[in-house]
Amino acid sequence: MDRVQSGAAAAPVHYTQIAKENMKLRSLLFATAVLCSSSAHPARAQDGDGTLMLAQPAVSADRIAFAYAGDLWIAGIDGSAPRRLTSHIGVEFNPRFSPDGEWIAFSGEYDGNTDVFLVPSDGGVPARLTWHPSADIVQGFTTDGSAVLFASGRNAYTGRHQQLFTISTGGGHPDQLPIPHAFKATYSPDGSKIAYTPLYEAFTQWKNYRGGTTTRIWIYDVTDHSVVQVPQPEGRSNDTDPMWIGDRVYFRSDRDGEFNVHSYDTGTGDVARITEHEDFPVLSASAGAGRIVYEQAGRLHLLDPGSGVSAPVPVRIAADLVEVRPRYASGDNFARDASLSPSGTRPESGLVAGRRVDRLVLRRFGRVSAVCGSAGGGRGAAQLRSGRRRVLRRSVVVARRHEDQLYGQLQGGVLDRPRVGTDPPRGRRPAVWSHAPAQPRMVARLPLARLHPQQRDEHPHRLRSPARDR
Repeated sequence: MDRVQSGAAAAPVHYTQIAKENMKLRSLLFATAVLCSSSAHPARAQDGDGTLMLAQPAVSADRIAFAYAGDLWIAGIDGSAPRRLTSHIGVEFNPRFSPDGEWIAFSGEYDGNTDVFLVPSDGGVPARLTWHPSADIVQGFTTDGSAVLFASGRNAYTGRHQQLFTISTGGGHPDQLPIPHAFKATYSPDGSKIAYTPLYEAFTQWKNYRGGTTTRIWIYDVTDHSVVQVPQPEGRSNDTDPMWIGDRVYFRSDRDGEFNVHSYDTGTGDVARITEHEDFPVLSASAGAGRIVYEQAGRLHLLDPGSGVSAPVPVRIAADLVEVRPRYASGDNFARDASLSPSGTRPESGLVAGRRVDRLVLRRFGRVSAVCGSAGGGRGAAQLRSGRRRVLRRSVVVARRHEDQLYGQLQGGVLDRPRVGTDPPRGRRPAVWSHAPAQPRMVARLPLARLHPQQRDEHPHRLRSPARDR
């Protein structure tokens, strides 16, 4: 029944990895913004338009839950009185209100694994509901609120797909739904149908993706197991985050460019666009109590489906976020590359490179030998030899990345810039040092295809000596 022809697409990435990386990226960006602003004044989380970088919202009749700075928060429907709901060091995401608004289900990393948790919306200790090693991603509740709907790859034959399960709010063994594979899902108000996306979201890695695994929404009938697909334009589109209100399925779609909220009438089959955002896409939309809440441009917006009018919700948060305060940290946790001397016989010549936020730290068997500040963070280290003389006493060679250029720098003052500076598609490769006895040069190991045309005759994948460049 649920056979999908998939063409060439980006390699599938597990939803948990995507969610965690997104949350870590948001936390890092938030910390960077606050640290930059705190150089002269203490960080202030409140402004006239409210706090930014609020994500993955959920809505009930009188409250909004959302993710911020790696934790879950809850506020009034108008954004008033926000308070932290969870505080664990792990990532918590995908909050969903129960139909009566008394409980919030979410996915969290409380015990070294991503599982389903349940917490009172008034606050309390989260209760763990699932215990399988596979990641369990909360989707919502059943219509009567007695069970939590979640997606998991625990029974899938491949990491490319996930399946739907329900788990009682009192715990127990999960029940698998008779749908071959699903990524996101929601129940209809009467529980007779399920709107779901069968495939992972390739557009998270490839904006405006239109390949064979474009995200689509299927409506599954619980009684006869039939499936109806929400119509898409001729050139395909990515439709996701299904939300069921009345006889309409609301969803996010990039069929007109940026993601906006659209609706599908299950009776007539008509698709209509609801929101008109052109600057930034609509993200992480969910529905509850007849309303839709979504993230757009870092802010939360509340949408009235009946009138089609949406308005930002100003949430002002003032919190003691430990991630953004200046502190000491061990550089050992940020080691990136390692390189010994060419012979490996002299322990003094062993170098290890570590990155501490924005610095490259050269270590000699546990002792810091040199620290070089860098705007983009250090990347790569290798031993340099000049004849039989060890170079690691007063003059230290450091490798530094600055913006999109790689440099070789002697502490004595000679600076050489190789003629490579493009950014490779899969990140920069570790830099290497020439072993020529003359003036040393560093070259970057970058893909030939990304070089400028006039640079392709000088393939950077080999070691280059000064004589070769002349």
